[in-house]
Amino acid sequence: MSLPVTGTDSVEATTAQLKAELPYLEKRRAALEEDIAAVTLRLESVRTALAALQALSAVGSAMIPGVEAGAHVPAPRQAEVGESEEATAKVPSDTAATGRKDAPSLSHADGLTDQVVAVLAGKPGTPMRAREVAAVIGRDGSTGAINTVRSTLDRLVATSRAHRAGRGLYQAPTA
Repeated sequence: MSLPVTGTDSVEATTAQLKAELPYLEKRRAALEEDIAAVTLRLESVRTALAALQALSAVGSAMIPGVEAGAHVPAPRQAEVGESEEATAKVPSDTAATGRKDAPSLSHADGLTDQVVAVLAGKPGTPMRAREVAAVIGRDGSTGAINTVRSTLDRLVATSRAHRAGRGLYQAPTA
């Protein structure tokens, strides 16, 4: 079957339209290829993480006596912002960690939450401010350090591991 012969004007017009559309289609193809690459990368990342978590869940629960499969096992402590791996590995003496001999044994290897709970438990029935708790665990007096301790105290209150004794005051839960 043969195509009908048309005038040169219509061929030139069609050629011009196709040439004008070509850059748009090339940009669109490049954008779609980038999207596909990003989705493919994320898909592989999620598959890898899921496989690792499933393997860890199966192995971890079998290795820890008394832990049922699928039970929540807390994650290991991560280093605090600005804290090096060496700092998290060191276990300073009582006085080095807190500057006080009568303070509870707190090391940088303990998580911040555990340190805060230990401070509150060391002074049962005594309301403490976030600034005081931060000083006992050896944190500097900066606003950021105090706010970090305050946030931890608020989380402990939310999980009933501490009680709010008043505005800005926290204490260990009563038995």
